[in-house]
Amino acid sequence: MMKAIAVLSCAILALSGQPRAVNAQEYVAGMFSDFGMGIQQVHLAQGKDYSTMVVSWLTTYEAPTIVRYGTKLRKLDMTATSTDVVQYTAFNTTSGYIHHVPLRDLKPSTTYYYLIGETTNQDGSASIRYFTTLPIVGKRIKNFQLAVAADIGQTNDSLLTIDHLLQDPDPAMLLLAGDTSYADCDPQRWDTFFNFMQPFAEQRPMMTLAGNHEIEFDNTTGVATGFQAYINRYRMPEVRPTEINCPFEFTDFCAPSVYFSCYDYGNAYYSFDAATVHVIMLSSYTYINESTPQYNWLVKDLASVNRRKTPWVVVMTHSPMYNSNQAHQNEAQSIAMKAAIEPLLMRYKVNIVIAGHVHAYERTYPVYQNVVDYKDGITYIVAGDAANREGHASEYISPIPSWSAVRNGTQYGHGKMTFHNDRRMTWAWYRNLDGEKILRDEVKICNTAKGLPVSCGKINAKRTKLSKFNPGRALAPDLHITEPVEATTATKAVKA
Repeated sequence: MMKAIAVLSCAILALSGQPRAVNAQEYVAGMFSDFGMGIQQVHLAQGKDYSTMVVSWLTTYEAPTIVRYGTKLRKLDMTATSTDVVQYTAFNTTSGYIHHVPLRDLKPSTTYYYLIGETTNQDGSASIRYFTTLPIVGKRIKNFQLAVAADIGQTNDSLLTIDHLLQDPDPAMLLLAGDTSYADCDPQRWDTFFNFMQPFAEQRPMMTLAGNHEIEFDNTTGVATGFQAYINRYRMPEVRPTEINCPFEFTDFCAPSVYFSCYDYGNAYYSFDAATVHVIMLSSYTYINESTPQYNWLVKDLASVNRRKTPWVVVMTHSPMYNSNQAHQNEAQSIAMKAAIEPLLMRYKVNIVIAGHVHAYERTYPVYQNVVDYKDGITYIVAGDAANREGHASEYISPIPSWSAVRNGTQYGHGKMTFHNDRRMTWAWYRNLDGEKILRDEVKICNTAKGLPVSCGKINAKRTKLSKFNPGRALAPDLHITEPVEATTATKAVKA
């Protein structure tokens, strides 16, 4: 069996048959030199609910698209196959064979072991991976958690973020608000990204949306295209198959910060249920107004949410609707989306809106149309600080807007949502500092859909840490090592 499969990863099972935690440094140190031909880039995507999980991977040659799986390590008694095997060509480069296999009719809150391809070693060796399905929709799970990041890239700082995620067993999945690989029209960097994320993504779903770095405008063949890697490499729970309803507009940039397209459905925008949470993913780079498919789908989706089953509604997009950083101020797609959907989000009592794009962290007070509203407003988060190669966005506008509660443009980190019950949730932001996971900002949010005022009062952030992690030698594809510094005086003044 190929060495690549046999190398340890975080989803690897020790010979005892029990899952073993492996940090990202250990994984990457062992893996980057071992990917050649064979199964690689393994990642999971959640279906519409607990009952479906999509297993995706890449091979460099034609190979069987098959997954054997089961609820017992040594009895993989179910088989799933698929005809969803794609290759695509972009920038004069043809990808490997990308395999997508949905596993259906899964049981809730159940651990499944799975084996990819035609390998036959079902004795608990390293090629058997595992995942645990979500609870049944509507089931009350105390302190149910979802992790959040955006603009993650492939740097040593990104590696630190992944390591923190790996060592936190509680989040059921990672929600990525776009700008994932930072391939930037270099197709090989998509391969390194999925191998980079595999330690996490082979055992917990990685749910994402398209940021501007997923656009990758390509006119090399004379026919303009966009989003090709994003469309082909991910399998989100689509409403219907991808539609491109107008030609891609020409741009001189691979990843234009301001852009509109007619990329609809598919991975562009979708929703799913996770226990008591309804998650909506939107596309900042697809037209949105009252006459567009994205807007009309969103109206129907919001109207269909049963708040008795899923009392919490989370919306994610790439470009922020509230942003006091000097970076990406007043961009057209942010203005258009805010004008189109902010009243909808308020009407349907959305609880929290999360974005990326700006390489910094910011949290608003509950707000509606730029006015702080502690009774009915919505909390907006910018979480584009997961550590890509472009570095920090550290300059903010002045004076500080009245709706801006916390902002930090000098440190990397990630977020986490904890849903305590139907009435209260907590948003927390952890910064990466000195190789430790530091809790820097935390706020409780009450559920307006349950008749409560949104503001429950801020928790005093406490310094907590996970295990030490020293990046050591340069392991990541991008050698972007930063020396984290304390927040600026201005940031500290805003209840940092």
